Amino acid sequence: MSSASRLHTSTSRRGLRGLKLAAFCVALLCGILGPQHGLDIGSVLAKKSKKAKTSVASVQTAKLLEEQGQGVMQCAVKQALDKGANKVDVVAKVTVNNRGQVVAVNVTAKADMKDHQGVRACVDALIRSIRFPASEAPLTEVQREWSIQ
Repeated sequence: MSSASRLHTSTSRRGLRGLKLAAFCVALLCGILGPQHGLDIGSVLAKKSKKAKTSVASVQTAKLLEEQGQGVMQCAVKQALDKGANKVDVVAKVTVNNRGQVVAVNVTAKADMKDHQGVRACVDALIRSIRFPASEAPLTEVQREWSIQ
């Protein structure tokens, strides 16, 4: 058998496997295949529910972080706006473990487009004081942005 012929056969087999896989997925989704074929739809749904739990943790963490808007605004006012700044932009990235403990906080604070240490330190302390809920996700990472004028 020539190398060109082998290549064509190999490509045809891969194409055929891909078509079989696609047909299998369509049959599974349409309900044609089921437990009688060794497929457990419950296990597929259970895998999806684990992802849902992870997103629930992200939603809860994001909500708690969003609720700190008033505190972030106070930090911006006291540390920058009262001292002459016109606009303060804050970006906070928070990583929380499955026990609800803050693992990492990365705060960027800019007053009138310049780095502002005072606002950054104030927001960092504010975020570290939050009690986040425990979750099944090993780590949950959330980012939030505020712009105060």
